[in-house]
Amino acid sequence: MILFTFWGYMDDGFVAPMGKNEAVGGSDQYTGLTDCNGVKIFEGDIVYLAGVGATGIEFPFIELYEALYENDIGAVIGNVYESPELLK
Repeated sequence: MILFTFWGYMDDGFVAPMGKNEAVGGSDQYTGLTDCNGVKIFEGDIVYLAGVGATGIEFPFIELYEALYENDIGAVIGNVYESPELLK
């Protein structure tokens, strides 16, 4: 099964997770991995990776899988839609 999170823009300009039929923004694919707290990691999430810092997750998820091999995946700390400032 392939999981996606759908994002859309609300009238007030904020971005929020939407239902499948409401999606007007994009959709983010599940990576198949979880963070150190058991939270599923999706494309577009910002995850703390040891030795790298805050990292935006993008397909093909190479940095994320390298971090998995090194056991360096921290917590999901936000996503690129709601918290892009975390990447600066």
